Amino acid sequence: MRRILIIILLICALAGIAHAQRITRNYRDVSIADALRQLAEESRDYTIYFLYNELEASTPSA
Repeated sequence: MRRILIIILLICALAGIAHAQRITRNYRDVSIADALRQLAEESRDYTIYFLYNELEASTPSA
Protein backbone atom coordinates (compact mmCIF):
# COMPACT_ATOMS: atom_id res chain seq x y z
CA MET A 1 0.00 0.00 0.00
CA ARG A 2 2.82 2.36 0.86
CA ARG A 3 4.57 1.64 -2.44
CA ILE A 4 1.42 2.49 -4.41
CA LEU A 5 1.06 5.78 -2.52
CA ILE A 6 4.67 6.71 -3.30
CA ILE A 7 4.17 5.91 -7.00
CA ILE A 8 1.01 8.05 -7.12
CA LEU A 9 2.81 10.96 -5.45
CA LEU A 10 5.72 10.70 -7.91
CA ILE A 11 3.35 10.69 -10.87
CA CYS A 12 1.58 13.78 -9.52
CA ALA A 13 4.90 15.56 -8.95
CA LEU A 14 6.07 14.78 -12.49
CA ALA A 15 2.76 15.99 -13.92
CA GLY A 16 3.17 19.29 -12.04
CA ILE A 17 6.68 19.76 -13.37
CA ALA A 18 5.58 19.01 -16.93
CA HIS A 19 2.76 21.58 -16.64
CA ALA A 20 5.02 24.39 -15.38
CA GLN A 21 5.80 27.21 -17.79
CA ARG A 22 9.36 28.42 -18.23
CA ILE A 23 9.92 32.02 -19.19
CA THR A 24 13.37 32.98 -20.42
CA ARG A 25 14.29 36.58 -21.10
CA ASN A 26 17.57 38.41 -21.37
CA TYR A 27 17.65 41.91 -19.92
CA ARG A 28 21.00 43.59 -20.34
CA ASP A 29 21.36 47.26 -19.47
CA VAL A 30 17.68 47.42 -18.44
CA SER A 31 16.56 48.50 -14.98
CA ILE A 32 14.78 45.92 -12.88
CA ALA A 33 11.66 48.08 -12.74
CA ASP A 34 11.49 48.26 -16.56
CA ALA A 35 12.08 44.52 -16.92
CA LEU A 36 9.29 43.73 -14.43
CA ARG A 37 6.95 46.16 -16.18
CA GLN A 38 7.60 44.47 -19.52
CA LEU A 39 7.01 41.00 -18.04
CA ALA A 40 3.75 42.16 -16.51
CA GLU A 41 2.56 43.54 -19.86
CA GLU A 42 3.42 40.31 -21.71
CA SER A 43 1.74 37.92 -19.28
CA ARG A 44 -1.93 38.72 -18.80
CA ASP A 45 -2.83 35.31 -17.30
CA TYR A 46 -0.13 35.26 -14.63
CA THR A 47 0.85 37.46 -11.74
CA ILE A 48 4.60 37.80 -11.25
CA TYR A 49 5.92 38.51 -7.78
CA PHE A 50 9.57 39.49 -7.49
CA LEU A 51 11.44 40.79 -4.48
CA TYR A 52 14.68 42.64 -5.01
CA ASN A 53 16.99 45.27 -3.66
CA GLU A 54 18.21 47.38 -6.53
CA LEU A 55 21.75 48.47 -5.81
CA GLU A 56 23.63 50.82 -8.05
CA ALA A 57 27.39 50.66 -8.34
CA SER A 58 28.97 53.87 -7.18
CA THR A 59 32.46 55.06 -6.51
CA PRO A 60 33.25 57.11 -3.43
CA SER A 61 33.99 60.79 -3.97
CA ALA A 62 37.57 61.71 -3.26
